Amino acid sequence: MDERVWRAMVTAIMEGHVEALRLGMVMRPTLNAFVDGNLVGYIQLRPVYRGEDAHLGIAKMSDFAAAARADEIMVAWETQDIAGACDLPARHAGSGLNIVWATADQQIL
Repeated sequence: MDERVWRAMVTAIMEGHVEALRLGMVMRPTLNAFVDGNLVGYIQLRPVYRGEDAHLGIAKMSDFAAAARADEIMVAWETQDIAGACDLPARHAGSGLNIVWATADQQIL
């Protein structure tokens, strides 16, 4: 992915995260799929129940990347939201935005 695209997407995700928090909400986990550096689409986590359904919903998001034959992905989620959905302990106090870019050979958090 072109660095300008990366920076623009990170900026947009961060701004969306801040606005969602301002409104008392969190962004739904999102996976963006790229082929040869071009965005081919994105998917958001479906509404899930706590526990096993959340685990399954998150895992199923990868089906989209596979179907799109993505060679790189960008995933964003809010730490506390996923911890709560998956019945995991909070890793820290307060909100935390995570953004991951990954290819088959490299990952950046």
